[in-house]
Order: sequence, then C-alpha cells, then structure tokens
Amino acid sequence: MILALCTMAAKAQTNLDSLFHANKDYRNTIHSSYSQTYIVNSDIGDITFLDQGHPDGRQYVLNGNIIPYFAVTRRQSPFYVVLNPTVRVRIISNQFSLPVRTPSFQPGATVFFNPFKHNIAHYKYFSAGVYHHSNGQDGDALNPDGSVNLKTGNFATNFITLNFFKGDFQGEANRYFKVGLELHSGLLKFGDEEKLRSKFGKVRINGQYAISKYHSSIIPSGIGAVKSTVTRTMKEKFLVDGMLVVDRIDATWNQHFNIEFKYYYNPFDFENTSFFASAGYMGHDYYNIYFVEAYPFVRIGFAAGLPLKSIEKAKIDLRDLR
Repeated sequence: MILALCTMAAKAQTNLDSLFHANKDYRNTIHSSYSQTYIVNSDIGDITFLDQGHPDGRQYVLNGNIIPYFAVTRRQSPFYVVLNPTVRVRIISNQFSLPVRTPSFQPGATVFFNPFKHNIAHYKYFSAGVYHHSNGQDGDALNPDGSVNLKTGNFATNFITLNFFKGDFQGEANRYFKVGLELHSGLLKFGDEEKLRSKFGKVRINGQYAISKYHSSIIPSGIGAVKSTVTRTMKEKFLVDGMLVVDRIDATWNQHFNIEFKYYYNPFDFENTSFFASAGYMGHDYYNIYFVEAYPFVRIGFAAGLPLKSIEKAKIDLRDLR
C-alpha cells in the first residue's frame, strides 16, 4: 500500500510537470501564482509612532520604513523582477525642529525565480538582489575624538543578497522560512566609507520565519455569466526576523546580531494596511551610520504595502488547478 501511494504521488507530480511543460495557460497560471507568492512573502513597510530604547535618550515621533515594489516583468514570466527602492526615516521628537537625521536611501532590484518542481501548495524558490545604501551626508564619518559622526557623517555601501525560501499554503494559512547571505562591497575595499569599514558587518546571514492566516471572501459579480471573485485577505501574521554578522569587525559581541519579533493584525479587511507591533534587539542598526548604536526596542504603529494586498485564492490553491 505504501509503495502504491508513493507511485501514485510520483505519477501525479509527473502529470503536473508534464502539464506545466505542455500547456501554456497552465504554465502562465503557475508563474502568476509564484509571482504573487514572491510579493506576499516579501518585507512589509511600516510607520510606527512609539519607538523606545534608543541610546543617548533619543526619542522618535515617527519611524518609517517605506518599501515599494515595482514589477518590471509580467506576472507570467518565469523570472519575476521588481524594483524596491527602500527609504527609511526617523524623526527625532526631543530635539529642536524635529529633525530627520541622515535618512537612509536604498535603491535596488530583486529577481525571484523557481528552479524546482512547480508545486504551488508546497513551494520553494530563490531570490537575488543588488542594492546601494547611503545617507545623503558628506561630512567626515568620524568625529575628532574617533567616535562616529551621527549627524553629518558620510555612510555608503553596496551589497548583494542571495535568499532561499521554502513554505506551504495549507487551508487558510501560509508558512515559510527564509535563509540568505548578504555580501557588502567593503569586502573588496570599494564602494563604501573606508573609515567605517573595520566596524561595519560586510558578511551577514539573514533569516526569517513567518506564519500568516487569511480570510477568504467571495465578491459576487452581479452578472449571471460572470464568475464571482474569490480573494484572500491577511488577518494576522507573526514573523521572526534575524541577522548575524559573521565577519570579524571591531565591535562587542552584542553588535553582531539583530532579532525582531513582528506582529501584523488586520481586523477590518483593510486592502493593504494593518496594525503593527514589534519588539527586539538591534545590535547592528540598519539605519545607515547608526549601525554602531546597539539597543533594545519596542515599536507600535501601522504596516502598509503590496505584500498586504488581498490575493486571489484560485491562483494559489493546487486543488483548483487539477
């Protein structure tokens, strides 16, 4: 019986693979489904209004991580390319004029691709990205006393990311984990701020684990011959995000890692927004030249962006394609 079941499962997968290669419409459906999954599992932007724990008594009235996604390939393409120029800003509340100190600009692009079996219920895929990161300042990176110039100091780096994703859709839940490598140009001694090179982590391992729960809804077309639309809206998501610096830098042990626990909750079926809260420890801050400042934190606010947009259930349910 076990042998028969294994044979049937292998035959079913072979049939689906044959259908994928032979049927253009089915192939386009699979590619569209993966394109949708790529975005659903991507990083989500947020704006928070309670951001506590920073060194030197700094308090922020607003912390914004803006992460847009602009697709430059068709959803049916086997390679899905997006431009995602991330912008990060922090508005300091306890200083005159509520300044935005050294905002982060991070233009770049990511390509997603799937060299594995084309199973959209239990999926695996890769991503690779190229990014520039700078803060728009041109002052000396170090103060006369050797400390880092957090107000006007120049910060710049270029880096690539290589990630592997594995997950599954089961009923109304989506689970996945990501593990990846991040390499900065300072390794080759170019494209970065030389005075910060010995302190800045240039080889990093990134990881995520996430569980999302969705709610399905049917929108009647109102026309008898036209099918109703079935969509999935994310109700809540729990995500653990971590980073580890593995190259040797001039830093204490607690400046080699980040860990953040994030929670998203959408009680009213918002189209691309949810309530958001997170807590964690930032040993190597992603906010440009502030990477030297280690601190625990709590953030509360809103998350927004394309990964929170309602998705079409029929595109990701394998049973609907058989």
